[in-house]
Amino acid sequence: MYGRCRNTSKSQRNPIEQFAARSQLRSFSIALVSLVVCSCTKSEVSDFAVLSAQPTPVNWSRPATWDFEIVGKHREPLGKFTLYFSDEAVETCTAGKWKRAYLKNWAFSTSPLQAWDATYFHPAYEISGRNLLIQLSAGCDVGAEGRGSLSDSGARGVLAEVDLFHGRELGTFNATMNVQK
Repeated sequence: MYGRCRNTSKSQRNPIEQFAARSQLRSFSIALVSLVVCSCTKSEVSDFAVLSAQPTPVNWSRPATWDFEIVGKHREPLGKFTLYFSDEAVETCTAGKWKRAYLKNWAFSTSPLQAWDATYFHPAYEISGRNLLIQLSAGCDVGAEGRGSLSDSGARGVLAEVDLFHGRELGTFNATMNVQK
């Protein structure tokens, strides 16, 4: 036996060593897959939590009028609307600290936005830290909502048509403070 090399190929390892090697490989594979999945998935809940923990920008912490421009998925203009954000508390179908928003003017260039009649708009908004949530209609089962993040000079986010079972992204919005009286 002296002078001969010991053959340590997988087929000649003892069963305990083979099991340990497979277990280590399996554990490594699971850890690698978990790392890839977790790093590629962006959780809205964690984004909401991060922005909620940040202070609300000063311009958003008092009543003001804001102009919203909506751009579609292919960067086509979909319309504009202006909301006055009041301090009046209002109840909605969604839990939270909602306040009344008043629609000042609107012009939508595409369906379904153009189908929403201003007489049926009952907008409400909620600000939590740097999160902005907007409900553009009073309907509990159907409507439009905006979700975005606030900055000192405005807000950016997504506008979606929602119903009881799903939502459909219509485009993005950019909001700026209306300085006209």
